[in-house]
Amino acid sequence: MKLQKATGIVTLLAASWGCALSSLESPSTYLSNAEKIYVYESDSNGFNTKTVFYDNGQEVVAVDAQFTPELAEKSLAFLREKTTSPLTYLIITHPNPDKFNGISVFQQNGAKVVASRETVKAMPGVHSYKKYYFVNIAKMFTEETYPSLGTVDLTFDGKFDLVLKNRKKDFPHRTQ
Repeated sequence: MKLQKATGIVTLLAASWGCALSSLESPSTYLSNAEKIYVYESDSNGFNTKTVFYDNGQEVVAVDAQFTPELAEKSLAFLREKTTSPLTYLIITHPNPDKFNGISVFQQNGAKVVASRETVKAMPGVHSYKKYYFVNIAKMFTEETYPSLGTVDLTFDGKFDLVLKNRKKDFPHRTQ
């Protein structure tokens, strides 16, 4: 996996992809004084999924939406304890339900959802077989309570240049 060292992006993506922040150079190497990274981690019921929030002081970009809408709500409550900057984007890194089941909550809170075309194409199939597993085998949900599949607002191939209010960020597609 090759990442560019754009300001803040290495820290943001490494955290969202489960790499330990301590294995990177200090986040201050990449962030200006106004930029902040916040990481919400669900409990084991949400598979300890991390939602990473990048706040440039004017807006917030979230990475990954949590396993359930309830956990997505908790992640946004955590964010609101840290900043008043508006949430503008949610980036889905790959097609797993702990990354996309909370999409609707982020959209209801102002985020446009961004994912690679490859991720969007895989999401319905992944959603279907994971729903079958969590409803019929794991018995964690019923047909009615399993989160519905959300929709993605913006898709891209290869790389997506996200233009924020104070600078551009590059988000390469992650392959599994």
